[in-house]
Amino acid sequence: MLRETGAPELSRIVLSSSKTSITEIVYGILRGFGKTDLVHYHAALPVSFRYTNPSGLGADRIADLLYGNSAYPGLNLIIIDAGTAITINVMKKQEFMGGAILPGVETQLKSLYTSTDALPMVNIRDSAPIPVLGNGTTTCINAGVVHGIAGSLNHLVHCYKRIISGENITILATGGSWPILSNLVAFDSITIPDLTLVGAGLFFPPP
Repeated sequence: MLRETGAPELSRIVLSSSKTSITEIVYGILRGFGKTDLVHYHAALPVSFRYTNPSGLGADRIADLLYGNSAYPGLNLIIIDAGTAITINVMKKQEFMGGAILPGVETQLKSLYTSTDALPMVNIRDSAPIPVLGNGTTTCINAGVVHGIAGSLNHLVHCYKRIISGENITILATGGSWPILSNLVAFDSITIPDLTLVGAGLFFPPP
């Protein structure tokens, strides 16, 4: 069908997913369209890993590291990915040092709604700019979640800069919630919307 319509034939598919409950199903479907690779850790990757269990790293974090290593080779990087979970990954030159994981904006909002009887579900995109001093339930939730995350990122980035002291550090940022957070953090960063997508494309399977 692809050849008949003049569309290019798929030569390779790369799947990057941290939703393990559906990864196997999607992987099985995609394999029917051609060679399909699932992003995962293996020893031949161009990044070395100072990590207790690198095989347990999420595909999104590996893709982010592959992008950073390719686009900014040899640099010290902090990579922030603000999605369902927010990951902060520290790479010293070509070595992944570790980082942090915290609940993302939407995850925190849903948790407050589902874990209480009185708090409403808030759509954070409907309430920008977000004051740090809320004067109602909705604005208090917005202030707590968004400014709380920004404060956490400020603290973590400050700590990581101290760990890699005396050396230049480049901060890369991506993820659907990053536009909400970017104006609230106290550090400079380079926003790359398709960072994870491009990084997944850089994955190659083990030899």
